[in-house]
Amino acid sequence: MSAIPLYHDSTHHSGISDDQADAERRARRMVKDATATYVSAMQNAQALCGITAVQEQLDQLLAAISDNTPSDTAWQEAIAEARGG
Repeated sequence: MSAIPLYHDSTHHSGISDDQADAERRARRMVKDATATYVSAMQNAQALCGITAVQEQLDQLLAAISDNTPSDTAWQEAIAEARGG
């Protein structure tokens, strides 16, 4: 999995603020919820599709989403690191 870019603000030498950390946590939940909704819709569409070539393309798309979505652990670690911990 690729690393999550960390928010960097040179005016906060001790790391990101509580508000920024909370915003990161909200963003993580939003990405997780949106990804789950999208994956579910794609799986439903795939179940309706009878063309093998299209199903294979959808398989590849779903695999790419899974492979490139930051894990909760990685995101939490990035937040902790950005906070200076």
